[in-house]
Amino acid sequence: MICAICRCEIDNETAPIIAMGGFGQPRYICDGCAKRIDVMNESLDSEEIRAAMSYLAETMSNNASDDMVAHNAVKVMLIEAGDRLKKIEDGSYIEEEASDGELLEIPEELVETEEDIELDRQDKIKLEKFDKVFNWISIGLISAVVIAAIIYFIIRFT
Repeated sequence: MICAICRCEIDNETAPIIAMGGFGQPRYICDGCAKRIDVMNESLDSEEIRAAMSYLAETMSNNASDDMVAHNAVKVMLIEAGDRLKKIEDGSYIEEEASDGELLEIPEELVETEEDIELDRQDKIKLEKFDKVFNWISIGLISAVVIAAIIYFIIRFT
């Protein structure tokens, strides 16, 4: 396997995948490029992020690969990292995960209210009643068809 970014040989059979091609062809990357992508996406140090972005951009352009899938994947990552870097530098960046690994609170507009719970309960009751009525109608129709078939065969063969 060859790294889709730096074009070095990859010995690792479980190498990270940066993108999937049209026919399910994975684009693998080496551990060095994967670490730089992690730094670019996770670090809060602007110099580390710049260095990782610079390396990835230069390496992709120097290797002039025909692999547009990998090229576009790295391009998108670089754009997102650039936006993140600007926010870090101007102080407006807020980490999306809590520092201790806990999930963030659900926004107030997405929290299920008592009214929503009551409406769900009422909908469930209505659906159960509809299901019960529909089942009885289905049983009645099937029974009528079976009785009609029996009567038909009795009249036909007697």
